[in-house]
Amino acid sequence: MNVWIVNPYGTLPSEGWREYRSAMLARALAARGHTVRWWISDIEHRSKMRRSAGVIDPLLPPGITIEVVPARSYRRNISVGRVLYERSFATGFSRASSTLPAPDLMVLADPSLFFAGPIIRFADRVGIPFVLDVLDLWPELFAITLPGPLRKHGPLIFGPLYQRRDRLVQQSAAVVAVTADYMAEVTKRVQPARSQVVYLGVDRAALRSPRFDVYPAAPLHVVYAGTLGEAYDMPVVLAAIEHMARSERPVRFTLAGDGPWQAHVRTLALQYPQHITFLGQVPASNLADLYATAHIGLASYAPGSTVSMPVKFFDYMAAGLATIGSMQGEAGALLRAGAGESYQAGSVDALIAAIERYVRDPAALAQAREFSSHAACEFDQGTQHARFAELIETIIKSVKK
Repeated sequence: MNVWIVNPYGTLPSEGWREYRSAMLARALAARGHTVRWWISDIEHRSKMRRSAGVIDPLLPPGITIEVVPARSYRRNISVGRVLYERSFATGFSRASSTLPAPDLMVLADPSLFFAGPIIRFADRVGIPFVLDVLDLWPELFAITLPGPLRKHGPLIFGPLYQRRDRLVQQSAAVVAVTADYMAEVTKRVQPARSQVVYLGVDRAALRSPRFDVYPAAPLHVVYAGTLGEAYDMPVVLAAIEHMARSERPVRFTLAGDGPWQAHVRTLALQYPQHITFLGQVPASNLADLYATAHIGLASYAPGSTVSMPVKFFDYMAAGLATIGSMQGEAGALLRAGAGESYQAGSVDALIAAIERYVRDPAALAQAREFSSHAACEFDQGTQHARFAELIETIIKSVKK
């Protein structure tokens, strides 16, 4: 079987970031003997730098072809330039796809509000099914950017975008989502022909098996690894860290990543070197070593965030860390079940209280770490994406009958 994965975003394995959904699915399909063409933009979303055409990634197995599509550059993630970028990707896809034999099925990553049209028209023209793979929630995320009084009117303001996504759900052979929360949202108004939740998951083998000893007299070690950006609860995280460092609490913080808040983090690390370490951007391959020294991972998202089961939460659980997070939905339920502590996004006092709970109660920390390690078994990325590949096979076989 020949499958195309279409998504302008994401990173290639050799680019050094944590493995992306497209790569995980491509591996799962290739392992089952299928050929895969992975369509990606020549703009790398994080850095906004251009990729070379004709990329061959040595970290991918045989049977996977990378199709790099030229697209218009953009600077800001929420901007007209971003919309024009997505439309240019769709135009590039239309040109290149017309010269190739049609696949048996396409997987279209969503959000795809501004590039889906030409791709769906291609699928209709050549008579193949497509699977909608929901990785994030647009336009729900757009509503968060509205001024406070207008947010409740988000569904009305962005009504045409909701309708556009509803049409994609109706046209698809199946909807796959990275969390049950996302699936519930995108199928709230329209029911797809098939649906399945496939979590991003985690490469459990790449993370060290933790020991769940009660931590000794040495300081409690809290780690945050990820983007230092506006979608995260960075003002609260940094205020809580500064308060605990100034109070000389027995807690050591390590932050890794880059983004708009990087300068603030660096300043704090210089001001409180005994309590705060800033590593800058850390390759995904080095995260296991960082987590092996830690007790707690922070998963802090801005108030109103639509993030449900973030990648860092899977990593923290697989590494046997207790997680302190502001997520709601599935992740919040897992935290309350024993994987860590929830706190209210935007509240410095709530975050401090969550950390202090483990300072006072090492036994509770050990229990949370053990719970997390066991819970991570369900989210192994190989197992998750084998299920995705099985769904694709079922759809193709049903079409060919």
